[in-house]
Amino acid sequence: QRPTIMMAYFIKNLIYFSKCLLFQQLQLLLHAMSWASPCDTIVYSTCSINDAENEGVVAKALGRRPEWRLARALPDWPRRGRAVEGVTPSEADELVRFDAARDLSLGFFIARFERGPRGGGGGGGGSGGSGGG
Repeated sequence: QRPTIMMAYFIKNLIYFSKCLLFQQLQLLLHAMSWASPCDTIVYSTCSINDAENEGVVAKALGRRPEWRLARALPDWPRRGRAVEGVTPSEADELVRFDAARDLSLGFFIARFERGPRGGGGGGGGSGGSGGG
């Protein structure tokens, strides 16, 4: 019975730590978005494959900062983000994911934000000049 109790304790702490990490990641992103106008582009990146840390944080940030929108990151990269609650399929296509098995990585995620109204047609280069897809 002791291993079962220890496992329950471990899982409870892991869930708590995960929620703390998500909160901290969101707060850092929101803080960057709150800076004055010199900042027109922000890149949010994780070394995670977890939807909650990736698209989940992006969705919450977009919900709280409507003056920002997603812009296409790495236009030629084949693996894109996932549509989750708060991220539309077209917005998910702006995101980038690296797959551990196919990309010889531990997994990676990139979201590029630009100052501008959401739904105003992301994609394209914006101030980064990287072009469309």
